[in-house]
Amino acid sequence: MKSKYSDEIINYIKESPKGHIELENELGISGNTIRGIRRRFGIKIKQENKLNDKDIEDLIIDFKNGFTIQKLVIKYNKDKNWIAKLLNERGLETNRILSNEQINIILKYFNKELASDVAKRAGCSESSVFAVYKRFNKENYKKVYEHLKYFDNIDSDDKAYFLGFIAADGCVYTKDNDNIHRRFLSIGIQRRDRYILERLYEFMNKTNGRYIYDYMDKNGFEYSSIQIGGNYLLNSLSKYNIIPNKTWSYVPVNLNNDSLMFSFLRGFFDGDGSITNHKYKGLDDKNLLPSAYQISIVGNFDCMLFIKEFLQKYNIKSSMIRDKRKYSHDFYQLIIVENSSIYLFLKHIYKNSIVHLDRKKRNSRFIY
Repeated sequence: MKSKYSDEIINYIKESPKGHIELENELGISGNTIRGIRRRFGIKIKQENKLNDKDIEDLIIDFKNGFTIQKLVIKYNKDKNWIAKLLNERGLETNRILSNEQINIILKYFNKELASDVAKRAGCSESSVFAVYKRFNKENYKKVYEHLKYFDNIDSDDKAYFLGFIAADGCVYTKDNDNIHRRFLSIGIQRRDRYILERLYEFMNKTNGRYIYDYMDKNGFEYSSIQIGGNYLLNSLSKYNIIPNKTWSYVPVNLNNDSLMFSFLRGFFDGDGSITNHKYKGLDDKNLLPSAYQISIVGNFDCMLFIKEFLQKYNIKSSMIRDKRKYSHDFYQLIIVENSSIYLFLKHIYKNSIVHLDRKKRNSRFIY
């Protein structure tokens, strides 16, 4: 049976000397899954549950100051059951009951703020926030998580498109929040393309917290971005090589459906591609022949090679050149200049398209 995690992640788990809890916090994959992968390959790494007297004293102080068990697990890198037992042996109750005031705060702000912000406002853990919402909103509770399943199976034009868009313009990062290491998917784009983020929320059927952050950089350029948290979602994306620090190592996963692969390429093209007039700068595009244009996509060598070889199946000719700009690693451009190849590329990526960047689709109308 094929694992839902990529070979890169499985090899990292196999080779890492880190304990299960440390890897759980780093990768956002459950400790049981990590233990299962290591058991399958006969790897035994013992988690040492010991603390010196000073650390135990600090742990107890943290707990009394409001740290949840999960926060203590992450800060001290110890098993949650061991920490709970340690606290219980010292007469500290680990099963805390929320006050009516805390419950009312959670119910009031759950659909208005991020769960982490609601937890801060109510003075409790995020798990308590979701537990309260579930208790009082059983009908709607399941809907809160439905959007996290969006990338479980790439079986539609929109899913393949957004997978490609995220591969080009998205990143996975870890945010430290009161010693909790949470993984997020972040997508940042030009403000003029903000609507594409709204479309993603719509397709995901995200029912709460549809936050889009608008900001201006130091040079005065306007951008919009979203951050979506959830280990389930990020575990699904990891099957398609959407992992932290992917820029220099990312290679697309074959979706075993060429129509969906072209939807994926449309998303990647919208994120990291362009249609440009490379012959007659300054002239009105409406008066130019198709031969004046070229299509360019950028990425690391292996990613561009994967796309190039896929396009060859459809007689779409392209060439790879090393980007002259200075990066920490080599970056490449995949360029399509032949008229028939440009036509075929645009024809295939926009066939049956239900979501795309309007401005790039408009630019293609002079060719396709």
